[in-house]
Amino acid sequence: MDTSLPASGSDRPLRVLIADDHVGLRAMIAEALRSNGYDVDEVGNGGVALEVIRRGDHRVAIIDVRMPVMDGLAVAARVRKEGLACRVIVISVVDDPETRRRVAEAGAAFHRKPFRLADLLADVRDAGTVPQALP
Repeated sequence: MDTSLPASGSDRPLRVLIADDHVGLRAMIAEALRSNGYDVDEVGNGGVALEVIRRGDHRVAIIDVRMPVMDGLAVAARVRKEGLACRVIVISVVDDPETRRRVAEAGAAFHRKPFRLADLLADVRDAGTVPQALP
């Protein structure tokens, strides 16, 4: 599977934010992204994630549902509501109709934990090549 870096339109690598309060998983995803040429930042709660996304430096954010301060579904919904230019990929152990409905309403992609890393990397690559659809 081709997980090569998408053309970003500049010399800078695509910036990806990982928001997950599980340090080990966050580090594993970050290492995989960095080894594929992405510029990665990590945060441990949803409130900080939303603040970072609002700065506009990240084209893609991988966000866990269950986090302190603000859950990932709320972050994804705010990103869409505010029209922020960041594609969101939600990751979660919870995979029920309500979660999937809220992910879809936020215009985000969804990966159920445990996920295949290659699938997540492919979604990051694809998300980085498509502009965020505004509400």
